[in-house]
Parts: sequence; C-alpha cells; structure tokens
Amino acid sequence: MRMPYIYRCLIGIIVILFSACQPSEKPEHDTNRILITPLSANGIVLPVIIKNKRYSFLLDTGASYSAIDNKLASLLTLATPKKDIPLYFHQFLTDGLITTNDKLNNFKLWRPLPIKIGTYTILGHDPWIGLDLTLFSQAIGQKIDGILGIEVFRQLNWAIDNKAKTVTIWKQMPSKINYQNCVPYEDAYAQSPLLILNNKNRSGQWSSASLNVDTGADDTIISKELLSFWKNSNRCKLTLDQNNMVGASASGLNLFN
Repeated sequence: MRMPYIYRCLIGIIVILFSACQPSEKPEHDTNRILITPLSANGIVLPVIIKNKRYSFLLDTGASYSAIDNKLASLLTLATPKKDIPLYFHQFLTDGLITTNDKLNNFKLWRPLPIKIGTYTILGHDPWIGLDLTLFSQAIGQKIDGILGIEVFRQLNWAIDNKAKTVTIWKQMPSKINYQNCVPYEDAYAQSPLLILNNKNRSGQWSSASLNVDTGADDTIISKELLSFWKNSNRCKLTLDQNNMVGASASGLNLFN
C-alpha cells in the first residue's frame, strides 16, 4: 500500500509492532514457540505447509481475510459453493474487495484447507479469496503463493527482530518478564491491529495517536496531523520521499502520484 506523499521518520516502534512489547533479553527456552524463520527483504514471507508441500505466503495484517493464487488453489482445493459461504461474508461479497486504489467485484472463493506454520496447524474457517498473484510476485521480487490475513495473525503471537533479521511465532503469549516496554493496542475481527502511541509535546502535555499495523504496506503512512505534531515537537526528523511511486495490490500494478 502506498500513498502520494510518503514521509520517513526514524522512531523506535518498528521492533515492537507485533507483540506490542520490546524485548529486554531473549528467553533461553520457550515451549510455546512454533517457528523462527529469516525475515525476508520483501516483507514478512513465511513458509506454509499445505497438503505436505511448502509454499510462500505473505503476512498482511491489512487483509481482512486470507487469499491464495487461483492457479494454486485449483490444484489444492475446490471452489466454495454459494450455500457454504458464511452469512458474514455476504456483505463482503456485495461491497467487493477493496484494494489500495481499486475495487474488485469479480473474484473466486475457495474452500480453505488446514495450513501448517512451523509446528502449529491452523484449521481453515473463512473461505480463501482467489486472486492472480503473478504481477504481485513480480513487483516484490519473490514468488508469493498466497496471503495470510488478519484472521491468521490473530490466532498467534509474533515478534520481528530487525537486528537479527528473524521472525518468531508463538502459539501462546510469551512471558512478559522478558520485555521492558509495552505499547497498548486494539484488536477487532477482520480489522488490522490498532497501535496506540502516546506523544509528549514541548509543554509536557500528552496526547495519543492510533496507527493501523499493516504488514503488507511497504512504507509507514501517517496522517498529516500527526506528522505536523512530530515536526513541531521535534520528535523526529521528517523528509519527503518521491511523489510518484509504483506499487502492487490485488488489482495489479498501480501508479500513485
């Protein structure tokens, strides 16, 4: 996801987004841990096992539901009959699939299958959204077989270590003893986690701001009001990035200007 004006701000929140806490030290042994995998340069791309075969899925907390490439889905599963589509999906079908700058009304729904992430198996409940991910894979420079949406993210606990370049996943929340700072966040079904940031101005007054955690976005997108606050309070140095950018979404390649 991209916006016309992208500002880069060096603040210490990236490491704490998924567990909402910043670790003080690493635990020596954790029986709840299900996977440690290298952090891809193209995003949070995870190895996923479906029917004993390994595929690459992008974790996208900005996606309300998981998606799969149509060609792969046709080899693995069957289309979801209309009678088996959950009631809460009907409005989603009516509204269409919203992408960064487009809306798709014609897309397939596939029967979900159990997927294995590390040592943990997640049973499929919501239908998989069928997409053509060819251009998307070309845009990010790595073959992507599917997208893990927020319904998968909410079942596990995640930590991203930007220094070690690793992704760690737990089936249960790790002990808070190993974390020195925590940031509150909100969670709701089919919506991105909402991170709550507290800000202190030059006068010592505190205010809060909410940021959606979208792991499918290439850049941090912040409202003009929050940017202005940070700039005026000298919380960080802001620089304007390029105006015209090319991005990839479910609707293909798009030019943002």
